[in-house]
Amino acid sequence: MTEGKELMTFPLGMAASAYGFSHIEFIGWAGGISSKNALVSAGGSDFVLKRFRGDSTKVDRIERVTSLLLGKGLPVIEAMISRDGKRHFFFDGHFYALYRRAKGLILHRGGLGKKHLENAALLLSQIHGIKGNGGLNLESSHQRVPSLANAIKVLEAACDKVASGRTDISRLIRSLTDLKRSVLSQLEEEGVSPPKPCSLIHGDYHNENLLFRTDGKVDCVLDFEHVRNGAAFEDVVTFLNLACLGRNFDQESLESGREFVRAYRRLRELTTDDLVWGFRWHLRDVCSSAFLERAAARERENLGLIEMLERDIVRIDRLASSHVEIAEAIS
Repeated sequence: MTEGKELMTFPLGMAASAYGFSHIEFIGWAGGISSKNALVSAGGSDFVLKRFRGDSTKVDRIERVTSLLLGKGLPVIEAMISRDGKRHFFFDGHFYALYRRAKGLILHRGGLGKKHLENAALLLSQIHGIKGNGGLNLESSHQRVPSLANAIKVLEAACDKVASGRTDISRLIRSLTDLKRSVLSQLEEEGVSPPKPCSLIHGDYHNENLLFRTDGKVDCVLDFEHVRNGAAFEDVVTFLNLACLGRNFDQESLESGREFVRAYRRLRELTTDDLVWGFRWHLRDVCSSAFLERAAARERENLGLIEMLERDIVRIDRLASSHVEIAEAIS
């Protein structure tokens, strides 16, 4: 889909009317394959117009969680209140919300120094320490992961949709699907129990959902679409995989992981066994998802997908064979 056609699907005029602006001007895009958010300008300020995936229940849950975290003094941004008193509006099958554009910088893997890792661990420990979230009606981790049979069915269906497309994409999707099937079967045989829900977890905690200040502190944490009740090690392992560990798990990335784990352990308990089970559950979660496969069916001309597919094949294969050794090395 071209940028012009994509922009036509964003209701800029309706957003202007909903929030009381005479005009909203498009600046650019924010987010990656997982989300398409528009950077916009109105009334002399910059905003992010976010499109949500999911129904009104999910949107309401995100708003309640954001309000809870803000009330605890954590660095989050609430959606703006529209003229009818709501924090979102509905248009053409999607929910949208307008957020003031946060300050701070997104740092990619390799750009995280000791201070960034320490402050990311501090914020995560604060999220995990929040109590009184029973009224949020959050799902738990085991509710969102399908059975082995259903996971394989979804993966194969997504793979079939790409089969008639570009040869390079199709080949990589086939390799990734076969690898996921193999890993899921292995985990099923060995047994991977769902993490016991013990805290509020972010669900997608990594460097590109954090905005850092120049002093290394976290200015804002973003994206609560995956928030749920789960085990704290789920967030820790997600951060390790996406923010610290490289494709080849080299010594520099392992040291980055050790730095993050050391900082988190100064605040909350985290054992080596927690990391092992965290990696195993992460594999179960990742291999059950057909996210990239579906993206490939939608965006066959996206060259960035090839790199992401190759990265996931290497990462899943390495984690499946060496997650115990990696957990021990980080500890």
